[in-house]
Amino acid sequence: MYMESGDYFWNSGIFMFKASVLLKEAEKCAPEIYSKLSNFDFTKSSEIPFTEFDKMPAISIDYAIMEKSDKIALVQLKSDWNDLGSWKSIYDVSKKDENGNVKIGHVLDEGSKNSFVYSSSKLVATVGLEDVVLVETEDAILACKADKTQDVKKIFDTLKKQNDNTHLVHKTVYRPWGYYTVLAQGKGFLTKMIHVNPGQKLSVQSHEHRSEHWVVLEGMAKVVLEGKEHILSPGHSVDIAVKAIHSLQNPYENDLKIIEVQKGDLLIEEDIIRYEDMYGRV
Repeated sequence: MYMESGDYFWNSGIFMFKASVLLKEAEKCAPEIYSKLSNFDFTKSSEIPFTEFDKMPAISIDYAIMEKSDKIALVQLKSDWNDLGSWKSIYDVSKKDENGNVKIGHVLDEGSKNSFVYSSSKLVATVGLEDVVLVETEDAILACKADKTQDVKKIFDTLKKQNDNTHLVHKTVYRPWGYYTVLAQGKGFLTKMIHVNPGQKLSVQSHEHRSEHWVVLEGMAKVVLEGKEHILSPGHSVDIAVKAIHSLQNPYENDLKIIEVQKGDLLIEEDIIRYEDMYGRV
């Protein structure tokens, strides 16, 4: 009836709005969400830390705002559309081999059929799988029947109930200046590989609870430590004492990679006091 009448739209979940309008509608339609959004200064940063986002009510924008707002206009979109909301949906749109398999990354297979195998870093070897999804990342491994990929949310919810930080923290974390990967962590120490993109720099900062030791792996590093500049080439290192004001910078054309070893009793990302920042996070 809907299709034949031609009088109805189907909500594809694509929304366009000014941020200021959305915030006003959230205040009106979803005050329990707005009360948490109002804690952030969006003139300085558009990011909400996941640890804060995770405290918000588990409700979609459709139910929370769109179904209650009176500021809605519909526009017809003539396009194919796929949400790619699961690994199975990615398999469906991907090019397959002669056995119906999709293999991404370092994958060796013998005799599998109609399966999706994804490797982000390690060799994944598969034998005789059928209708299976296998995904390897540096954080975890997922293996399930192809028609059960939507159930991964149940695993997420279980981790959350068990207070397992795996659902909050990933080994690789992206920042405006590049990214870092946690390599090892134990009592009183944490080791990272830090990648700084060309022309970018970390904020001028200090730490109350940890010292740091930096070793340059690739590229050239400009280190500002207590007001003095140091230019470090691969193999050279520098020590950052507790509470010392410092910054890591890459004003050059090539990528910069360093190893960072943290030492201290409290090794958390929140232990940062920023004094200057080119990304407006002060």
